[in-house]
Amino acid sequence: RWRFSTTWCSGAWRRWWQAGAGQERQGPRRNPHRIQRLQEQLRPAGDWLQGPYMYYLYSQYGFDKGDIGRLFVAGFGSSMLFGTIVGSLADRQGRKRACITYCITYILSCITKHSPHYRVLLGRILGGVATSLLFSAFESWLVAEHNKRGYDPQWLSI
Repeated sequence: RWRFSTTWCSGAWRRWWQAGAGQERQGPRRNPHRIQRLQEQLRPAGDWLQGPYMYYLYSQYGFDKGDIGRLFVAGFGSSMLFGTIVGSLADRQGRKRACITYCITYILSCITKHSPHYRVLLGRILGGVATSLLFSAFESWLVAEHNKRGYDPQWLSI
């Protein structure tokens, strides 16, 4: 299974890299977003891959299905609530600062998962805030920097 996944990932990487080889140069400047596109695909992978393992971890801590469900709802609910305001906060406080805030909140969220105490595990709320930042701050920072540097608008389209 591990061999298949690494083979598939390396093949996907090679196809992705070769697909844009002829499109890398456009005019006098080089398209700076090639690696950024790969990062946009890899950043959420860490968030998605942990989901199935969280249920197992919580069950090993001795929580029943109801408690585990409440923990997941806390994470998704906080993402729903904070998702409505993180974009405007990123605009006001700065997009780079929002990306750094994502890193800090996600690290804190991961740290809380090492505790078997239910109240500490409510750090899933931090995970929801981090998820909201993950899916808004990085792309808005990319677009803002792209426009500020005067790059070709066509480079943003995939």
